[in-house]
Amino acid sequence: MVTLAAVCFAVLAAFIAVVIALSLTSILLVIIGVGVLLQSIWTGLYYIGCGLLILGIMLTVIPAGIGLLRWLIDKTAQLSKAIYRHFTDKKHMHREDK
Repeated sequence: MVTLAAVCFAVLAAFIAVVIALSLTSILLVIIGVGVLLQSIWTGLYYIGCGLLILGIMLTVIPAGIGLLRWLIDKTAQLSKAIYRHFTDKKHMHREDK
């Protein structure tokens, strides 16, 4: 159970790290493209285009990633409940003191 929780946390941390890295890369490419634009128009436009492409792909994929994370958390919770129900004894849960 602890391993499953650790894996879910690792997937969530990796997703957040990828989003942050792609955001920074996209912003950096656009800034570099604007800086290079005065030296070489085509190279500057290339960098700006790559930055905007990364940003567009990221904005398209993030909702799917969030949906996948919600599904993973939901399935983990269902599995935890099933394991708990399997290992608990129902006779001892509702025992009355006499």
